[in-house]
Amino acid sequence: MSAIDWLVTAAGLLLVAAALREVFHTLLHPSGIGQLTPAIFGMIWRAARRLGGRASALAGPVAVVSSIVTWTLMIVVGWALVYWPQMPGAFQVAEGIQASEQDDLLDAVYLSAVALSTLGFGDIVAEQTALRIALVIEALVGFALLSAAISWVLSIYPALMRRRALASRINALVTGDGDQARLVEGDPPCVLALVLHNLSEQLHTVGVDLVQYPSSYFFHGPAADLSLPPALWRLQHALVRDDVPPEAQPAATALRESLNAVGDTLRRGPFRLHANDAQAALQAYAADHER
Repeated sequence: MSAIDWLVTAAGLLLVAAALREVFHTLLHPSGIGQLTPAIFGMIWRAARRLGGRASALAGPVAVVSSIVTWTLMIVVGWALVYWPQMPGAFQVAEGIQASEQDDLLDAVYLSAVALSTLGFGDIVAEQTALRIALVIEALVGFALLSAAISWVLSIYPALMRRRALASRINALVTGDGDQARLVEGDPPCVLALVLHNLSEQLHTVGVDLVQYPSSYFFHGPAADLSLPPALWRLQHALVRDDVPPEAQPAATALRESLNAVGDTLRRGPFRLHANDAQAALQAYAADHER
């Protein structure tokens, strides 16, 4: 192998390592934050916001699919760069199949895609032990990537369900908008206090979801009454009024602290919300999801 071949191989391994690092930090790391993936989500989110309409509702699912496709392409191309310098001499082609004499790179990409998808056609077989091991490792990576991607998708939607359930409860408790927002009257103070305590617990869960699954930020609610960002902003306004019964004031204070905790999470996370305090972060959150 020439020096250029070694450089191509090293570049391929670095690309594979970068993709695996991104997958690890996005899907397995407790913070759930990579480097490339938030950029993909942010780009698609901004584009969908400009288009408006149904595009905004599709921003989250499209960003998830785009991220998975990007990781897959990085791994396929990375391993292809490892195989390319060895093409075609280090590989045996099945009888009746003509290996491309001028498109060794395309053959390498094909071999890499087949290995990553664990299809194992067997039409191109490595003759060197090191390359055989590399193909096995790539197949294992492909299986792990598929399993991790499915787990990621399945973990996001329960978080969205919890968020939408909380939005529904808040909208049932708060009437009016903006400065006119206030808690619904009629419940005894003890019942109101219990409701506010339950909301506080649900808010803590949603805050943890935003940390563990930051990609859930980029999903719109399917309907206005199931959209959490404006519901939180309305609840914030309702809690600053002085008409909360004294018996429910401790619960209201705890709920305000939970709201501030969610606002602080939005300020610190990869959501690119520029806010000076938690209240401003909640306002920016609502504005970012405004239909």
